[in-house]
Amino acid sequence: MNGGLGATGAARAAVAVLALAAAASFPGCDQSATSLFAPPAAGLVRGSVTAVDGNRPPGMRLTLTSGSTTLETQTDAGGLYAFPAVAIGAWTLELGPIPGGWRLAAGQLARRLVLVVQDEIVREDFVVERVP
Repeated sequence: MNGGLGATGAARAAVAVLALAAAASFPGCDQSATSLFAPPAAGLVRGSVTAVDGNRPPGMRLTLTSGSTTLETQTDAGGLYAFPAVAIGAWTLELGPIPGGWRLAAGQLARRLVLVVQDEIVREDFVVERVP
């Protein structure tokens, strides 16, 4: 009898015990049993930067910050950006510095708070306009 774990649960428990025993035998080896089965908790932040005329300017810089961690990217040729595998939690997403000749469109905020949830996609789009 396996104590109600089921065959799969019993097998995983046995592997975890063996992994911990092996890790104890090798100094410097990760002794976390959860790392054997759980993928890193992460989500995806993506979106676009679109001009009021519908064009999507490439090369717009974006930063994603949480505590002391800062991730950077820029829009591609289609005005799209993505931050893959972002740790779950609260992050600040910022568009900028905005290149010369451009500014945020009316009503747009350059800095936004985003909440990344495991295995979910957060979409944030920005609208910019040419400086006359």
